[in-house]
Amino acid sequence: MDRRYPRRYVYLFALFLLVLVGYLVLIFNDPAAGTREGVLAQVIGQKVVVYACVLSVLAQSVGARRVLRQSAQDRPVGPA
Repeated sequence: MDRRYPRRYVYLFALFLLVLVGYLVLIFNDPAAGTREGVLAQVIGQKVVVYACVLSVLAQSVGARRVLRQSAQDRPVGPA
């Protein structure tokens, strides 16, 4: 792992992993999967996972962009 990449982005991926694990628990342990309430719970869970994924990728992109900009500013200008 690049030391310039802040740990907060690693924690964001860990949080996304927890959301995915929570969704797996929901879909595999939902006793009312065939009912209207069970289907509604699964649909809401899917929406939460999709939004969490989008936000996670957005945050990772912003972080990577910041690191790349910073490394570009730190490089010396001119011939090596």
